[in-house]
Amino acid sequence: MEKGLFTFLVLTLMVPLGDYFGEDTILPSNFDWREQALTTNYTVTGKVSCNGEGVVGVEVSDGVEIAVTDSNGVYRLNSKKELGYVFVSIPSGYEVSLDGNSPLFFKYLDSKKDKSVEEADFELNKVDNEKHAVLAMADFHLAAQNDDIKQFRKVADDINSSISDLKRQGYKVYGISLGDESWDIYWYSNHFTIREAKEQMKIIKAPVFHNMGNHDGNPYKQGDRASSQKFIDACGPKYYSFNLGKVHYVVLDNTEYINENGREGHVGKINFRESIESQQMNWLKKDLALIDNSHTPIVIAMHSPIYKHPNLKNGKETCDYLLKNGGELEEVLRRFDNVQVLSGHLHKAHHLQQTAHIIDHNTPAICGTWWWTDKLAGNSVCQDGSPSGYGVYLWQGNQVKWYYKSAAHSRSYQFRSYDLNTTWIAPKSYAPKFIKDMTQYAHNYATRRNDNKVLINVWNYDPEWIVEVSENGKKLDVTQVQTYDPLHIISYDAIRVRRGGARLVDFPTVPTSHMFMVQANHPNTTLLIRVTDRFGNIYQEKMMRPKAFHTMMK
Repeated sequence: MEKGLFTFLVLTLMVPLGDYFGEDTILPSNFDWREQALTTNYTVTGKVSCNGEGVVGVEVSDGVEIAVTDSNGVYRLNSKKELGYVFVSIPSGYEVSLDGNSPLFFKYLDSKKDKSVEEADFELNKVDNEKHAVLAMADFHLAAQNDDIKQFRKVADDINSSISDLKRQGYKVYGISLGDESWDIYWYSNHFTIREAKEQMKIIKAPVFHNMGNHDGNPYKQGDRASSQKFIDACGPKYYSFNLGKVHYVVLDNTEYINENGREGHVGKINFRESIESQQMNWLKKDLALIDNSHTPIVIAMHSPIYKHPNLKNGKETCDYLLKNGGELEEVLRRFDNVQVLSGHLHKAHHLQQTAHIIDHNTPAICGTWWWTDKLAGNSVCQDGSPSGYGVYLWQGNQVKWYYKSAAHSRSYQFRSYDLNTTWIAPKSYAPKFIKDMTQYAHNYATRRNDNKVLINVWNYDPEWIVEVSENGKKLDVTQVQTYDPLHIISYDAIRVRRGGARLVDFPTVPTSHMFMVQANHPNTTLLIRVTDRFGNIYQEKMMRPKAFHTMMK
């Protein structure tokens, strides 16, 4: 991480420390920072230290203004304290202390004392985190609903197993939440708010940086600022930055909570828009302005992806912006040549690279389909058929590799194959009292077929991947298609329809383009499926056919 080295800087005012003390002044130990702050019109001051020594060049911010520590580790901010906190952008090679597993990189301020001086010091601990791993975890939706706490503990066991494995490989391991840690509509009815969700997340055995999603707002409050306060009180700033090794991380809140008709004792419409509000975008520009080197890797972690889930047109994936000001965000990031955007929100998987330097990684949900499929069918899959799980990003210096880790499966589990001769979702069998509804939700699997076609769901696919299939040593043509995942249909849609018709299907199976179709020549030959990811890792299945179709299939 390379930042410009300044003796002292407040970005908005551009006032160097030398204007007050002279360059490289060594100040006496009894110097009164509060008194000096009063004479220079600053309202927040403090020192960033490691083992008692000040750390130079560290970014400190209140979410509006940014300062950088001087040679003594001291910063000053002319802050209006409107957001109620100040935070340090943890520099490369350091960590902060933890509250459970939450990094304490921030201090709360008294917003009512906007003109008085407050002091907030930060203590850093020296570490080597150039080789580090980040677990990207999206959409927990913890709410004391659907046996979610019990299910989450199983997922956490898998996460902790990955953490242990990565530590044995020499990685410093960190977690980043991508939002929707809680589920707003159950905050008050189930007495389970963002604070209770955060408490459950403490079982993850690595530092976890929190992120706000559209279900983490207070449903009794209207407007983004008011509805965010309980998240801030429990988890800290909604947006901030930190550094690990050579990588600069920025966590953004890109869902604006509107919540029409929300009021005390009454849950509002919980409506929202995917957008980065202007104050936050201005702060982001200031934060990135401190980075001189355009080759510095940038990771943006936020709830909503930049793009909608892609469609397949003429054999190519196409997409539109989901983030209302996605183009502006891309422009802010344009000068950096290695930008990884980590997101959730959709409960689906995609990796989209619409510009040469930015990859938008959308991560499937920790909760799968809001914890439903495990409860109903004993598995956990998302609406596009992706298994519930998390992304793993491995950094060594400025080089990164990644993979998707399905919960309760090995790392090698990267696709699922279907023998379409056996993949028959007969409406009369699955929902005899709601045949019409079941026919609708069974899609093209409602009719039995015997055309020897095979469907493969490669959930972590991107255009750098290669999907190959051979039959009796002869390669078969593989065609990318957009269709519905049949496992999700029988694990969620079909069970809900059987219990009460279409009215119970809140989270239906959705079409996805990370699907591949193959035409085999015979119904009972063994196919060799070989999938190679962008980093050269090979995943294989000897597909014995006929292959059974059921809720516990792989």
